[in-house]
Amino acid sequence: MKAAGVEFVHVPYKGGAGQAIPAMVAGEVQLAFFNMASLLPHIRSGRLKALAAIPTRRLPELPNVPTLAEQGFPGIGTNAWQGMFAPAATPKPVVDKLYAAVVAVLTKSDQKAGLAKQMMSVEVSQSPAEFTELVRKETQDWAQFLRGTRIKLD
Repeated sequence: MKAAGVEFVHVPYKGGAGQAIPAMVAGEVQLAFFNMASLLPHIRSGRLKALAAIPTRRLPELPNVPTLAEQGFPGIGTNAWQGMFAPAATPKPVVDKLYAAVVAVLTKSDQKAGLAKQMMSVEVSQSPAEFTELVRKETQDWAQFLRGTRIKLD
C-alpha cells in the first residue's frame, strides 16, 4: 500500500482461506494475498486472476505472472520458508548431526520431487550458522518494515 500510494481495507476472515477464497470467487473481495497452493486450481480454471507473484522470482507454476518488482515495485517481495530450530543451549555436535540428517533427506531427488508436487522448493543453507544469519537478517528486516508502517501486532 505504501509503495503504490493506495489504501486497502483489511477484512479478516475467521475461517482463513477457507472462507476468503469463496468470497474472492464470488466477487465480494477485490484483492487478496494467499499462498499459491490454495489458489492455483481457481487460477487455472479462470475463476480468479493472478495479478502478481509475491516471491522475488517468478513462480514455475505461473511463469507468465510477473513479480511485484517486475511491475515497478523493486524491493517488495518475500519468500515463505521453513526451518528447523532447536533450543539455544543445544550442543554444537547435536546441531551438526541434525543438520546433516536434514540435508541428507532434503537433497534426495525423490524428496525434492515430492515437495515440488506440493509447490515447495528445497533450498538448504550451507551450514547451521548460515541459517542462523538468515533468521537474524529476516527478523531485523521485518522489524524495520513494521516500524515503518501502521501495523500493530496483537
